[in-house]
Amino acid sequence: MFKIIAFDLDGTIADTIPMCIKAFQNSVSPYADHELSREDILHTFGLNEIGMVKAVAGQNWEKAKKAVLSL
Repeated sequence: MFKIIAFDLDGTIADTIPMCIKAFQNSVSPYADHELSREDILHTFGLNEIGMVKAVAGQNWEKAKKAVLSL
């Protein structure tokens, strides 16, 4: 008997990566020293959210972290 059915929508049914990149750009760019590009963000893939923010936001990473976690 099945107790759970899970769906993996990301990349399977819906291409959500562009939306995730845009959300990250909008929330973290105000705390970085420049407007984050798609490539800036893609270079952080593989890290967790805090690692991604630290990699691009510099000294303002804690403020940027709050913005990301509020998404």
